[in-house]
Amino acid sequence: HFSDKNRPIIGINFFGSGGICYFSLQTWREIIQTIAQEFRACNFIILTAPPHKLKSFDIPNIAIFANNADLLNLVAITERFSALISIDTGNVHIADNLRIPTLGISTPKMAKKWRGGTYGGKFAQFIMPISGEHNDLLYKEALLDYARAQIPMLIESSSQ
Repeated sequence: HFSDKNRPIIGINFFGSGGICYFSLQTWREIIQTIAQEFRACNFIILTAPPHKLKSFDIPNIAIFANNADLLNLVAITERFSALISIDTGNVHIADNLRIPTLGISTPKMAKKWRGGTYGGKFAQFIMPISGEHNDLLYKEALLDYARAQIPMLIESSSQ
């Protein structure tokens, strides 16, 4: 669906077993739109799975991948990514195994349990307080700043 398929592809996932994590759906949409507009040289694929549906974006370098219950679909799309931005879910571990550079978003407790990069890949971690215990605007801007700094390094390490 992308006009230029040779650009790096960055996967984004903010859905966990309990639904949308850390921010509201509107805030996630704003984060994704900002990143996609600032990194126009990249394509972005938002990962979803039932029962979650996501309204499409009006930005040409954003697409939505609606997975079903088949884990192999997630593996197949993840191996095409140049980088992944995701909350701490199974796809972060898949990306780690595939050495896909990752910006992981997790709570302090989860950050102590697993730091990523186990299999030799690049892993950067953004630590969020538990959902509902933070100011969306403050953490939205902090995540955007961190992503702005990390995305170029993640993409660079994927091409090595």
